[in-house]
Amino acid sequence: MASDITFEPEAEDDLSEAIDYLHPSSPAAKRFSEAIDRSIGRILEFPESGTPVDGNARSVYVSGTFYSIVYELKGRAVNILAFAHASRDPDYWRSRRR
Repeated sequence: MASDITFEPEAEDDLSEAIDYLHPSSPAAKRFSEAIDRSIGRILEFPESGTPVDGNARSVYVSGTFYSIVYELKGRAVNILAFAHASRDPDYWRSRRR
């Protein structure tokens, strides 16, 4: 189980843009946010369950969406690098690594 979680500012921007696209008060945005929350909960509970993508970086598909959460493990900490839409360049988040 992970003990700490952080978000890169660009990842927060990814998430805000996705919710804005769905219109923040819409039922779709609510379902999307709930799916993101469930995936983050799974990452925190089972941090090594994501698919390895590069070094310490892993990816978890967000069920019912076209998004994956890309994150990095640093000891018992999780750093969210991106909320990546499937249509984007799969490597766009790599410059966000610390």
